[in-house]
Amino acid sequence: MKLKKVSFFSLLLLMVLLFVPSASTNAAAKLSTPVLKSATSSGYNKITVSWSRVDGAQGYRLYRKVPGGGWINVKTLSGVNSTTHTDERNVQTGQTYYYTVRAYIKTNGVITWSGYNTKGLTASAEMDTPTILSTDLNQSCYPVISWKQVEGAQGYRVYRRMPGETWGILKTLSPSVSSYTDTSAVAGKKYQYTVRAYLRQSGVLYFSPMDSSGVKVDLNLKTPSLRSAVMNTGTNKITVSWNSVADATGYCLYRKVPGGIYLRIANLGPNVTSYQDRNASDAPYYTYTVKAYMGNPGAVSWSGCVNKGVTVILPTLTNQSVLDRYGLTSIEGKSQLTVAQMRAYIKSVNPDVADSVLDMIPYYISEGNAEGIRGDLAFCQSCLETGNFTFVGSAVTLDQNNFCGLGVTSNGMKGNSFATPQLGIRAQIQHLKAYANTDPLTYAQIDPRFHYVTRGCAPYLQWLGIQENPLGYGWAGGADYGDHIMRIYNSIRQM
Repeated sequence: MKLKKVSFFSLLLLMVLLFVPSASTNAAAKLSTPVLKSATSSGYNKITVSWSRVDGAQGYRLYRKVPGGGWINVKTLSGVNSTTHTDERNVQTGQTYYYTVRAYIKTNGVITWSGYNTKGLTASAEMDTPTILSTDLNQSCYPVISWKQVEGAQGYRVYRRMPGETWGILKTLSPSVSSYTDTSAVAGKKYQYTVRAYLRQSGVLYFSPMDSSGVKVDLNLKTPSLRSAVMNTGTNKITVSWNSVADATGYCLYRKVPGGIYLRIANLGPNVTSYQDRNASDAPYYTYTVKAYMGNPGAVSWSGCVNKGVTVILPTLTNQSVLDRYGLTSIEGKSQLTVAQMRAYIKSVNPDVADSVLDMIPYYISEGNAEGIRGDLAFCQSCLETGNFTFVGSAVTLDQNNFCGLGVTSNGMKGNSFATPQLGIRAQIQHLKAYANTDPLTYAQIDPRFHYVTRGCAPYLQWLGIQENPLGYGWAGGADYGDHIMRIYNSIRQM
């Protein structure tokens, strides 16, 4: 049997066909090596790996190895967009793992693989950081720290430090515990707390990360802010109130009289923010302040206090010995000086005094008696305000019938004017009554500045000066205004 002659061109075509890559080989050449993006812990026994999508791939295979070992198949995933996987296959806490990925394509039953990153990414599984849920104080003022339990934890460690210090172990707790009360905390201190979970594996103790900033607990108390001290109408009770302070276990209320020191008058509970005190009628006013305290069996921490306090004007003193003790002169009452004494004084210091001034002096007594105000003190005030009725350096003039500077609230102002001397004196008496008490007026109001006064804020002559008034109110801003009036009064009495 004769073999057919094969031409040279036929042999050449056969050789070309043998060396052309198959379809699967062409596809493999087109698959890029997956770019690894991350490998991170997802829990005490989980690691999540992600990588970039590879165009043309039909799926991916995830590999893992331990140091010194070889790559093993962890998971084969189908779909070009399957680019993340959480490895839960016998993952051990604290063990270092390497991960890499290959893309694949299957053509005519043949799987072709991409290249892979030979170094891979490293990761270790670790427990989650415990989340601290709250820090409260219990009824004994001890800090209570609570946290969210961590999967896989075999226990917890609570750490504590003070500002500027390093963390120290406070307590090791079982896995079922999710809160701890620090009974060693001392009032008046500032603390920070944090928590770590732990587990023991193959004889090795592994700890979770921890929040290095921790949570803060301040066992110092804020200073209570005072609201008011009010004399209750128709009683001898004073109501003092203040704002509550967070974490306080109680309050101490203090009171002082003019020239005295604060003395504690009440010990109060944590939810008390007001107190009724009794007026002992032994002072012109009381000043109150409050301290909060935080107590536990180990110590007591005190807040600061508003040293200025809050002041309440007490009913006008009538006991002369008490008035003398504080150097006060009541504006209320009947005149102690006579018309003759006042006329003699003004003629001695102002020989040229107008007859109209001498004629109007009885109005100080009558108008004062009508309103329950000491007209003799009003006369002495007029002497001060008018320069003993010379009106030298005074903002008002005789023809204004304004003998006390009513309406002169700044330099250059002329002040109010009245139709007659009697009405001018009446307006002055009404203005003094506005300062002295809260009683209604006997006559119709003609004082144009009556409504500007905080009623009853200066029941004593010495308090008409703003600088000397315990509430900061008053008729005049100059120092010792009331004392200047009182010096004129004493001069008249000594004549």
